[in-house]
Amino acid sequence: MSAVFTTLWVDGKDMTAPEGVNEVLVSAGFDLAAVLAICEKDAVKDRLKAIANEAIERHEFGAPRFSVGDEMFVGQDRL
Repeated sequence: MSAVFTTLWVDGKDMTAPEGVNEVLVSAGFDLAAVLAICEKDAVKDRLKAIANEAIERHEFGAPRFSVGDEMFVGQDRL
């Protein structure tokens, strides 16, 4: 996770293309095939949808964004 955060919010690199995501994951030591296989599982997709719906219900926004209890922290300067 820190490799992705660093790429996005410290290095300012574009990760909207699959090639950029793949490069970051491989350079961070992840098995790309294993990560992609996990992403295709229905349970993972369902969990992502649930997290997104919860964020919408809580009126949360922004990335990176973390909540601890009812307190929300937004922005890489607060990580």
